Formats: sequence, C-alpha cells, structure tokens
Amino acid sequence: MSTKTQTELNQAQACIYSKSNIVRAYPDVEAMSIKDIQKDGDQIVINGDTRLDAKPVQEAFTEFTNRVPHFFEYLSPTGGALTPWRDNCYVLWKGWSYTYPQRKNLIGLQNFCINKGIHKIPYIDGLQALIQPTAKINCKLHEQEVLKPFKLPFEECDLGYVVAPDGMGKKREDVDLLTPFKEDVDEDEIEEKKKEEPEPWCSCPSFQKQLRFAAQYKEEIKDYRIGCKHLSWIRKFRHISGLRTRLHEEAKGNMPDQAVAWGFKPPTQEGLPGQFKLLYTKSGYMAPARDWRWYKPDQNFTEEDAWPLFTSMLNNGYTYYTGSSLSQIAPFF
Repeated sequence: MSTKTQTELNQAQACIYSKSNIVRAYPDVEAMSIKDIQKDGDQIVINGDTRLDAKPVQEAFTEFTNRVPHFFEYLSPTGGALTPWRDNCYVLWKGWSYTYPQRKNLIGLQNFCINKGIHKIPYIDGLQALIQPTAKINCKLHEQEVLKPFKLPFEECDLGYVVAPDGMGKKREDVDLLTPFKEDVDEDEIEEKKKEEPEPWCSCPSFQKQLRFAAQYKEEIKDYRIGCKHLSWIRKFRHISGLRTRLHEEAKGNMPDQAVAWGFKPPTQEGLPGQFKLLYTKSGYMAPARDWRWYKPDQNFTEEDAWPLFTSMLNNGYTYYTGSSLSQIAPFF
C-alpha cells in the first residue's frame, strides 16, 4: 500500500490520464465506468480503488498525440504540404477529411488565401486570426487593416494551422528530407538529433496547451518533447518527398522509367472511406495510356492505404505523380 497521498490531477496530468488514454493503454477498462481519476506516485487510481501503472497511459498519450494522420488529411489545395509565410513559418491547410459537407467552399477559401498572398500579412497573430477564426485571436488595428483584402463570408471553421516544423526565426538550410521516419531509425539516433534541432511550433490547440503547461508535462513524463499530429504529418510528408526526389536525381535524365499515377476520390459523406486508385508503368511517366496498368484492380484502396503504398512504391524504385496532371491518363482519374 502506497504511503503517498492521492492527489487531484493538474492540467497536464488531466490531459495525459484522460479516460481515452486509459482505455488505449488498458483496453479491458470501460471508459463509462471511470468516474474519478487521481494520481498516487507511479500509479493512477480509478474510482478510489483500482490502481494502474501510469507509464502505459503516458505512452498511449504520447503515441496518440504524435500520431500520423493519413496522407490526404493535410494535403493543400495545390497538392503540396506547406504554404510559406515568413520567419520560417508556414500554413498547413486542412485537407479533404475536413471538407464535407461543403468541400468546395473550404477549398475555395484556402485557394483564395493562397492567391491573395498570405505572405503579405506581417504579423503571426493576423495570420492565425485568418486561418483559425475559432481561436478568437485578438488582432491589433494595423493587423485588421492588412486582413481586409482577405475578407470573405468566412464561416466559423478553421482553414488550417500556422506551423514552424524547423523552429521559428531564421530559415534553416540544412533540413534533411531523407532523415528516416521514426519507425526506420534507432531510438538513440533520434534522441541525439532532437538535442541538436530547434524547437518546432504549431498553432493547434493541442500544441499550445502543451506549451502553456510545458513544465508540468516534462515533470510527469521523462524527456518529454512537445509535439502534435500536424508536425508528425509534416515529417512523414517530407520523408516521402525526399525519397521521391532522390529517385528523380538518380534516374537517367532525371526521368525514372518506373512510374505510378494516383488519384483520390474523397468520401461523399462523413464516416465513409474515399477511393484511392493507382496506375503504373515501366515506360516512364510520359508513356501513352496503353502502357499503363491498374495496380491490384480488384482491391479497394482508401486514404488509409496511401502512406504504406507510397513507401512501398518508392522502396521498389517507382516514383509517383498525380494522375490528373498526366494528360494521356487524366480521364481515368
């Protein structure tokens, strides 16, 4: 029996030891049965009598917070990942997952902001007020003036987030796009790199809450590093893009013979999967339509298959293109 006093959870602990994270760590626990959560040393105490080791819950929290959303969740209207702003910051746009029931409206507003030139907004508060209206950012008068050209009948929905994956401030020239993603690299190597890297930043509520209570998080979890799913998505996208770039650079004339064209049809309503389709060829991306073949035509691929399929094709020497950009096969997408 512990002699330590059970304590009420602070802000960080309440987030770490939530019902959801407890169930992720201990699937046999019923979330609806949890009425009270307290901390007692290295254990959490549920409903005053059930004691559980806190470490698995900490690990579940860290894994969930830094999960990698699917490929299309933050793909911008232009088909890229990030729109540059300034001070080493970018806008990460919400992708197709957030666009129903009015997908065209959301993409239209995002394109409008890109075409107007978000780099013209001089202050990060003004940029965040435009991109994240639900954050209720208080803009100074001069920022409000700058935002006037952007004004449309914006709904109360966020278009994306302001991010600085390489740290805010001076632009870094040494970003290594081929740094292996976390599942491919030794943990000691990751920790060594983390010590050298500047702190990333994201305007999302999850990251900002961790930032406000950083001391509490770091006291609760050893070597804790603030993160979020948006930064994880960017890292994954950069890694995949780096592999693709290397294939082009190593190919004769920078034109790989093995090519894949992809197309994605977003879900028509929330809760349903989208449709991810692939054509491939060994005759280069300019090959006529007759030289392309469907990849596993009997299998229904969705957005959840995109990351592993991109990784597999690149590891096997195939580079990818958006099918709609290749005129000879665009009608198939």
